[in-house]
Amino acid sequence: MRGEQGGIALMDHTGWFYEPEAIGMETAWNKIHYNPIFGEAKEWDFAGYTPQVVVVAIGQNDNHPDDYMKEDYHSEKSINLRFVPE
Repeated sequence: MRGEQGGIALMDHTGWFYEPEAIGMETAWNKIHYNPIFGEAKEWDFAGYTPQVVVVAIGQNDNHPDDYMKEDYHSEKSINLRFVPE
């Protein structure tokens, strides 16, 4: 089973996980062993196991290193994170 990764952001280059590269779910969503410290990332085998429930706290860690939602709620990054079409 795939576990969670504390500090991982939705978007790459934000969040706390694996700084300064800051790997996000853009890169890691379908991987297991995706931390480069532990070796090469491997694709998750969805045929071998498909979870019944997936829980995602979207945007929880995306405010690092810049809290662009707080600074400008209507900025391009903020809109991209919220998935709200203009």
